[in-house]
Amino acid sequence: MTRSGEEECEWDLMQKLPDNEYMQKCILPVLYQGMRVVDFERPPVPLEALALFLLKHQDQIKLPSKEQKVEKD
Repeated sequence: MTRSGEEECEWDLMQKLPDNEYMQKCILPVLYQGMRVVDFERPPVPLEALALFLLKHQDQIKLPSKEQKVEKD
């Protein structure tokens, strides 16, 4: 919450994180897993395999939605 009485939603707070914290929360946990799988399996098209892994496992990262913003009238 801000001091002016206006509430900040989780989305706004996430956007204000420093770059390294944002990456740690939003990308790196699944990216590291995918990179380990690619390293272990050594697929013929590694970038495609990594992309498919990331898409398949993107639900492991819980991000706030923009719609959670509180609208003030």
